[in-house]
Amino acid sequence: MIGNAIKQRNVFLYPPKLAELCDATTEALGNGQCGINGNEKIFSADQKATDCSGNISGPFESFGMTLDTNTTLIGDDTVLYQVRMPDGSIMQNQLTTLPPNDSRVRTAQGFFSGSSTYASYYRERKVTQEEFFQLLAAARVEYNILETDHCGYDNANQPSQTTCDEHFELDLSAE
Repeated sequence: MIGNAIKQRNVFLYPPKLAELCDATTEALGNGQCGINGNEKIFSADQKATDCSGNISGPFESFGMTLDTNTTLIGDDTVLYQVRMPDGSIMQNQLTTLPPNDSRVRTAQGFFSGSSTYASYYRERKVTQEEFFQLLAAARVEYNILETDHCGYDNANQPSQTTCDEHFELDLSAE
């Protein structure tokens, strides 16, 4: 949180595809091999306050479009995050619950042209910056993600054109 704005910087890690699902024509995203290497994608979103009640909104660029995002506080322990297509239709509805134990539980529903396309469920916990980067390094080893693919792709499977240092807006060389 910076003043009345918030910056969200995510990295999603994926394990290697099951080897039995790979064939001679299956290519892995990035520089790895299907069935051997996992990969990761980055996500960024910036929002600013829209009122004095904690609600925020901002644009999100995806698939060559500018989408509207809105985050609404619903009580002390619930947050609703929505992404809308340029025509105003819903693209994602995400509900986050904040239990009193430094964790959060997040469910998301995705839509395209009015039809449901995915649902996800995350359990997250608050960690220090040091612990985050230790856990990230361990997961990269577990999923056999090549260093050349770190922060290498965006949510549309396109090259991200950024480094992890730039994505997280940190000077990791100073650590």
